[in-house]
Amino acid sequence: PAALSEGPVGGLHAETWHYVGQMDAMNGAVGDGFVGRLAKSSVRMGAILLQACCVWGVLHIAPRQQWPVITSCGTRSLANYVFHPLSGMLMSYLGVFGASKAGPAPWWGEPLVFLLIVPTSLFWMSPWVWKVAHPILDPPIHWFLKPTGNSAAAGKPHGRAADQGEAPTIADSVADLAERCFHQMRALIRPRSAKLAPPSPVSSSSSASS
Repeated sequence: PAALSEGPVGGLHAETWHYVGQMDAMNGAVGDGFVGRLAKSSVRMGAILLQACCVWGVLHIAPRQQWPVITSCGTRSLANYVFHPLSGMLMSYLGVFGASKAGPAPWWGEPLVFLLIVPTSLFWMSPWVWKVAHPILDPPIHWFLKPTGNSAAAGKPHGRAADQGEAPTIADSVADLAERCFHQMRALIRPRSAKLAPPSPVSSSSSASS
């Protein structure tokens, strides 16, 4: 949205945090040569690093317990990622981003966006939206990922689900598949490492005595 502004500040803001364009708003300060492009690339990578640190900080201050609304909606947060463009369309109709190519956004635009983020996010993460959009948000992957091995032949759950006496979920199936792949890779690497390993003193002494 800030890229619609004709001013250089709005363009720089959009290119830095919204990944719009190629950081050409900095050309007046650093140029477009090798040094300028290096500086622009550094600014963009620094913005990504700063955003990653912010996410890391939020995850560390998150409570390690269940909250009535936050925990329930957090389990359905995928809907917020999928449908947030619709929330942006609603906000654009309200004029918070300003008119296209007609100058900067109004001063009340960003505060109103912050106020609308909470109710729209709660709506997309509500159980009603999840129920309606369930085929999109949680598709039946188990139709294509069939369990393999003796557990599948016996028709019994395996992995952590078998330990807990519950039916296997998609997460359990993926975890078991990753564990089997890890063991297969380990079995392939172990014979080679055993051939490259030097003989132990005990084996060399026993061969000399024989």
